[in-house]
Amino acid sequence: MCNEQSKYRPVKYSKSLIIVLTALSALYGTASTSLAKGLVRAVCFVPSDRTCLPDYEERLDRVMNEVQRFYAEGMAAAGYPDKGFALDLNDAGKTRIHVVQGAHPAKIYGRDAWDAVRNEVKAGLKTAGLDMDQETVVIFQVLLDWKDGKATEVGPYVGAGSHLGGTAWVYDDAKLDPKLLASTEPGGWYGGPCSIGEFNSHYIGGVAHELGHAFGLPHACQTKADRQKGAALMGHGNHTYGQQLRNEGPGTFLTQTSAMMLACTRPFAGDLPGAKQRPACELTEIEAAFHDGDLMLSGKIEASPAVYGIAAYNDPARPESDYDAVGWTCPVDPQGRFQLKIGELETGTYQLRLIACHENGAKSSFAYDYEVDKDGRTPLEAFEYPTLLNKAIDAYQASDKERMLAAIDTLENRYGHVETVKKKTASLRRLAEPIKLESAKTLAESVKQIDLATIISIHESVGWRRPMRNQTPTESDRGCFLEVGGDVFASGFYSHAPSRWTFDLGRQWKSLSFGCGLKDGFDGSVVFVILKDGKEAFRSNIVRKHQVQRSQIDVADTKTLELIVEDGGDGTSMDWGLWLEPVLRR
Repeated sequence: MCNEQSKYRPVKYSKSLIIVLTALSALYGTASTSLAKGLVRAVCFVPSDRTCLPDYEERLDRVMNEVQRFYAEGMAAAGYPDKGFALDLNDAGKTRIHVVQGAHPAKIYGRDAWDAVRNEVKAGLKTAGLDMDQETVVIFQVLLDWKDGKATEVGPYVGAGSHLGGTAWVYDDAKLDPKLLASTEPGGWYGGPCSIGEFNSHYIGGVAHELGHAFGLPHACQTKADRQKGAALMGHGNHTYGQQLRNEGPGTFLTQTSAMMLACTRPFAGDLPGAKQRPACELTEIEAAFHDGDLMLSGKIEASPAVYGIAAYNDPARPESDYDAVGWTCPVDPQGRFQLKIGELETGTYQLRLIACHENGAKSSFAYDYEVDKDGRTPLEAFEYPTLLNKAIDAYQASDKERMLAAIDTLENRYGHVETVKKKTASLRRLAEPIKLESAKTLAESVKQIDLATIISIHESVGWRRPMRNQTPTESDRGCFLEVGGDVFASGFYSHAPSRWTFDLGRQWKSLSFGCGLKDGFDGSVVFVILKDGKEAFRSNIVRKHQVQRSQIDVADTKTLELIVEDGGDGTSMDWGLWLEPVLRR
C-alpha cells in the first residue's frame, strides 16, 4: 500500500531555506515547494474595502489545528494511524496565513465568485513562489456580513479537488474560534439565532467539510450501524461538528469510506511514486449474489498502479439528495481480487459507484444502476453485463471494429433481454459506421423530415474536448452514450458548456423538435438556448437534474439555426449538456 509515514506532525521551514527555494525558483522556473510537499496552506482573502479581522492569525491557526486533529484522529480510528495531513507552518510553529487583498469591494464577490476569488489568490500566492494548481489551499474569505445580529453569507462556500490538490472556500469571522465550540451563550447565527458554539459547529465543521472536497471526497452519509458515532463529515457532519462538547448530540466523525479515499492522497501521504500517472484500470471479473439480505460483489481488478482498496457509494435515486449515498469498503489483495458487501438495502432504485483507490492516490470508478424489489432483491445481471459492455466500448475507442462487434455479439447473446443492453449495443453498432452528412438547404423536397445530427454544420465548438455527434467523450464510467435520466438516445450532440452548433437551413424547414438534458453522472448546471437568425427562440431554465426536457420550435423561413449551451452560473465544471434526437420537419 502507500507510504505509511506520518504526515500530520508539524512541518516548518526556516526563513533561509525559503529564500533558497525562492532563488531556485527564479533560476529554474519551478515553484518553491519542492521540499514542502503535500502541505495544506491557509489564505486570508480580504476584499478591497475590508481589513483582516481581529486576531485572525491566532484564531485561524487554532481552526486549522482543530481540523488537522479531527482528520488525524478520524484516520487513526478507521485503521490508518499516523495518517493526518501536514500544515504549512511559520518559524514560530504556527499556521502560516498568506493574506491576499482582493481587487474589488465585497459586494462584487457573490456566491458564484469562486473562480474570481481563486484567481486572485492564485496571483497572490505566485508572488510567494507557490503554484496554487499544485497545492491544497483553504481560503478564509472576509465575506460573512453581520447586520442586526444576523449573518449573511456573501461569497462562495464550496470545495473541490483531487488526490493531488484542491481548494476550499470558507469564511473568516471574529467569532470563529475552536475555543468557543463548547459555548452555549447566545450571539451566533446560522439561518436563525443560535449559540456561539453552534455557530462554530457550522463554520468550523464547514472548514473540515469543504477541505474534504478539496481532498477529493464526495458527499456521503453514515450507515445506520454508525449513527451512534454521529453524522458523517461528508454528509451533514459540517452542521454537527463539536456538538458533543455542548451535550447536544454525538457530533461528527470521519467514515471508513472517506478514510480509505484519503490514505494515499498527497496531503496525507506526501508525493508518492507516479502520483501524476493516469491510471489504467479494468474490472475484468465481477459476480453478484445475495447473502442474508446483503448484496455481495466479488471480482478482480487489473490496474496500474495497483489498487489497494475499493470505496463503494450506494446512492438512492429517490428521494433526490446530494448527501444520502452510503459508503462501504473492502480491501483488494495483491492479485487484484476483492469481496464487497453492500448492506442496508431497501426497496428502490440505486446507483452503486465503485471507486478503485490506486497506490499513487489516483482513483478509477465504475457505476451500476439497479433496483431493489419489495423482497430486497435485484436482478444480478445489472452488475454483470457492464464488464462486457466496457470491453465493447474500449474496442470502439481503439477503432477495433472486429473486437467491438465480437463483444457486442457476446453481450446480446447473454443479456439481449435487458433494455439498456439493447439500446447501448445498438448505439455502438451505429457508431461503428461513418455518419453520412447532408446539406439541409439542398435536400430533395421529397425528404419530409431528417435528423439534425446528420446535417452539415457551419460551426461547432464545445467547452471541453471536441464536438461529437451521437456520442460523448469517454471520460467516466458512463461511457460514450447520450444518456439522460437512465435512458439512452440514438442521436444528438455532445455540447459541454460553453458550446455552439450552427446550421444553414436555407429557409427550407418548418419545425424542429428536440430534447435536451444533462448527461447522467455529471452534476453540472446548464442553460439550453436556440437562436434563429441571431434572435432567441428558445431558452430553458437552469438545468441541474438529469431529466429530459422536450420541446418544439417553429423554424419557418429560418436560414441560420444555432444550438447553444451556456454555463448555469456556477462555473463550467461538469456541464455536460446534450441535445437529444433533434428532428427537422417540412
